[in-house]
Amino acid sequence: MFTVDELLGSVFDSALDKAVDVAVDGVVRRALRAWEGWAGTVADTSSPQMGSGGRASSQPTLNSSKQFSWGPERLVVNANDPYGYTPKPSFNCDYNNPNYGDERVLMIAKPAADETAGGWTTILDATPGVEYLIRIYYHNSSDPSQVASGARGWLNIPDYPAHAALITAYLTAENTEPPAVWSSILFQSDSAVRLIYSPGSARLFTNALPHGRPVGDGLAIGTGELLGAEGNGSVPGGYQSAGILTCKVRVHSC
Repeated sequence: MFTVDELLGSVFDSALDKAVDVAVDGVVRRALRAWEGWAGTVADTSSPQMGSGGRASSQPTLNSSKQFSWGPERLVVNANDPYGYTPKPSFNCDYNNPNYGDERVLMIAKPAADETAGGWTTILDATPGVEYLIRIYYHNSSDPSQVASGARGWLNIPDYPAHAALITAYLTAENTEPPAVWSSILFQSDSAVRLIYSPGSARLFTNALPHGRPVGDGLAIGTGELLGAEGNGSVPGGYQSAGILTCKVRVHSC
């Protein structure tokens, strides 16, 4: 059985920096300062269209650092507490995951050509022609007897040119509380650019799939992709059932 650290190592050839090293709060503050210079030119993902495979709840906005980073507000648990579980299936509620940090910031990204362990962030300079690797972490914060059913992950990617654009990742399920959680990353550029999903780039990694397997392009087209080691949307509670979705987007000049 692979640990989460070993899983991440197999994905990126070396252990991924813990989220505390990403300095999420500082990243978000920098992102908000950068966004203030682009007010009115942000491609917002506040009204996504979700297919029948999942549901969206509260939508991201750009009027506070917390909202920019993740949502909605939800019960959090302490990973150091042996009884630190949510009472119902719930995604990404651990604020101090020992292998990740604050799980509520569930999506980070970096240039795909960067093969080092670090470099992950929630704000990126959108350079035309460059492909970026997006990573989404999911974990059911309840105990192993509480299974999230019909669990899906999906992305909302702006489909029009902008100087700054939010990509938002959603985790949804039929029986989780809340029914959907989300996290955003910001791409910014001096000129208008368009973010294009790279077809066929999506992969799912779990402890049972340490080398990953391809998943469909539903991740980026609104239907979502089923989560879980069996790909059937069942995600029991606990770190042993956690997983990672990755995909790539390319920046195009306009």
